[in-house]
Amino acid sequence: MLKVFKSQLGLTPKIIILIVIGALLLGVGTIYLYRLKNQPEAPLGTGADMIEKERIRVLFPRGGETLEIGNTYEIRWENYLGNDPLIIALQVTTPEGVAYQRIIDKNVPAAAEGVYNWTVNSERLDGKHRIEIYPPGDKGLVGWSGDYFSITGDSLITVNAPKLLEGVGGIMLLPSRTGPPIIKGEAVPIRVTGQARRIFNEGEFFVTLRPAGLVWDEHRGTYIMPLPLDEAIARAKTDDWMAGEWTDFEAELSFTAEQVKGMTEFSAMIGFYPREGRGNGKLIYEFPVVIGKTPAGMSGELIVDSPVAHQTVTSPITISGRVREGFIEDEFRVELKGYLYRWDHPRYLEGGRLIQSAPVVTGDRYWCDWTDGYWRNFTATIRYAPHDVQKEGGHLLNFYDVRRGELIKFILALPVKLE
Repeated sequence: MLKVFKSQLGLTPKIIILIVIGALLLGVGTIYLYRLKNQPEAPLGTGADMIEKERIRVLFPRGGETLEIGNTYEIRWENYLGNDPLIIALQVTTPEGVAYQRIIDKNVPAAAEGVYNWTVNSERLDGKHRIEIYPPGDKGLVGWSGDYFSITGDSLITVNAPKLLEGVGGIMLLPSRTGPPIIKGEAVPIRVTGQARRIFNEGEFFVTLRPAGLVWDEHRGTYIMPLPLDEAIARAKTDDWMAGEWTDFEAELSFTAEQVKGMTEFSAMIGFYPREGRGNGKLIYEFPVVIGKTPAGMSGELIVDSPVAHQTVTSPITISGRVREGFIEDEFRVELKGYLYRWDHPRYLEGGRLIQSAPVVTGDRYWCDWTDGYWRNFTATIRYAPHDVQKEGGHLLNFYDVRRGELIKFILALPVKLE
């Protein structure tokens, strides 16, 4: 065959062999490139995957441990990729299923792998606990103990009144259709009673009342605890404290309407400090109460004027109200959802079936002296069909903050009845 090619093309056998090998290599390369181009792309990590990779991991306590009051433990974590200081908090869940957060330290130096020495205070012995670690302003990266741990030992204090998350202060905050919220009733003192031991100095210790959470301090460039609404001295009613025995105590906390200007219903923390420890972070115990009572459909940033809570409505539902300017950076939406009560826990709402969703349209702005800022009127319209009406449970209008098309923050819920 080579002779035929040689006679017809005038080529030597060596050149012919090179041509054949080149053709074979070209064919193999073409097939490889075709397969490489047409193979399915490797799936990209989802946003949830990326957040999970960036989430802080709590190494201790991981859950299942038993910590003892008065002992010091090393809270350890890893995988912090940021530079901002960290907040370390204790999440407490009561036997009734109520969860609240107590801040342990608000300014822990940033560290990819860190250790924090924590002395356990007089926490609830009947509760479940988890540690939370997160940078300020970004709870999306929060790391927490994988499971609950328990706290045991001799508590230094027990509070009889007020109860956890009890409404105190005596005032009712009502929405106004033409202006700011209105205070109804007088602010009344909060009487604090209980038993304590080994925290008295000459028969006294401090009790404080402050808004829950943290606030940004522009001057210091960091997050700080809000200023107390009030503080008082709790006094022992007997001399048993000298022997380390339980003794009754009482104190009285109060605040004025001016101090809660711009706020509606909000959580406040009642904290207990030894006299020499106030201001030095030597907190003995802390738990939340609720200041001010507001009707459903109202928060510090959003007031729904129509419909009112539990009102019977028909399709289309016309919704109107007011929102604090600057609170919503992008947009917000309202959703009509159905819910069911759990038979074993009447206050618990099971899930929520989405019926309809609609954007909220903002309108005219007005100045509000109550909050010292501008608000905007808003409207929205929700439609539903007869088959959407649930025979069991009920219906909620839920309001959400939206960023780039995703619901990122629940604002408030308004119960309604569908006709």
